[in-house]
Amino acid sequence: MTPSEYLDQIKAKIGVESDYALAHTLDIPKQRISAWRASSAWPDAYACARIAVTLNLNPQDVIADIESQREKNPKRAEFWRSFVLEHQRKAAAWMLGIVSAACFGMASTDDARASETNNLSLMAADALPASSSDMMNVYYVKYWQTKAISWLKKKVASALDSFATYLPRFGFAGS
Repeated sequence: MTPSEYLDQIKAKIGVESDYALAHTLDIPKQRISAWRASSAWPDAYACARIAVTLNLNPQDVIADIESQREKNPKRAEFWRSFVLEHQRKAAAWMLGIVSAACFGMASTDDARASETNNLSLMAADALPASSSDMMNVYYVKYWQTKAISWLKKKVASALDSFATYLPRFGFAGS
């Protein structure tokens, strides 16, 4: 993405209309933002990191993306492009692993819940746990397991959204 595209995404995310308000939010002088939009200057590492943090992106990716556009030397520009692409491929593999683990975990949780329901319905009064704390431990673990899966789903969705912003730049977007 160009610096202007990053800035526009931030403005949309935080709900500001002016570059002045954006500059204040990012703690960057308004003149620099104007220069980035006019392509007469490029964001430095600090600005790239601020942009990345605001957009929930990896700062290394934003720095490499900006450097790939700024760099005049074709060999160096290609290095930065390959850096971003390689990092994103690794992130995609990692995300696939998380999604697979989450799906496996959800299936296991559903199976365990079904099994638990069957077990409870088959229990006779004399087969109940010796103490109520034994029964509570099962539900306590299940409660936190459900919370962890919910948290993981949110993290995966957020990471996929962040990852999707880079796909069109490298020709991975579907039509």
